[in-house]
Amino acid sequence: MEWRDGVYYSSYKPRGYKDGDSFWYVYWDPKGNCYYDDAPEFQKMAGVEVANAYEHFDRQTLCCKLRWSTGKVSPRFSLNQVYYNRKVIVARDYLIVKTDRNHAYHITAFLPDSVLVDSEEGYGYQQFFTDGKKGKLYMSIPSDSKRTILQVRQLGLKRL
Repeated sequence: MEWRDGVYYSSYKPRGYKDGDSFWYVYWDPKGNCYYDDAPEFQKMAGVEVANAYEHFDRQTLCCKLRWSTGKVSPRFSLNQVYYNRKVIVARDYLIVKTDRNHAYHITAFLPDSVLVDSEEGYGYQQFFTDGKKGKLYMSIPSDSKRTILQVRQLGLKRL
């Protein structure tokens, strides 16, 4: 086990049954609640910490993950799936309200003027506006909602 910067560690396992000297590493980041095949590099993007690493020993596919508590394993996303303003960030299917340091919210749908996320209580859907303020609590998804990240453009968020 190896600690780096007091944040993540790696463990090694034999790569093959015949070659006992060959190892591969698994890197765990407890802050982002995720693992990596390659040592991640951390950086800030749009005011949020992101970890970057290559996946599955493929040096062509850069994987980005949030270093923010989502309550689950942090999802992968690519840089073209990040939209932001001074108050909020949308990274693929998560909404981060910058003033709310508790966690990221899982996006369910987009309304013409806001984002719908899974309610923290586990029932219904909470509306968030792009200024980070909460709106109405919906018990079901409204019929005028959309479910693709391309709807973020109508909210006036910038692309990373």
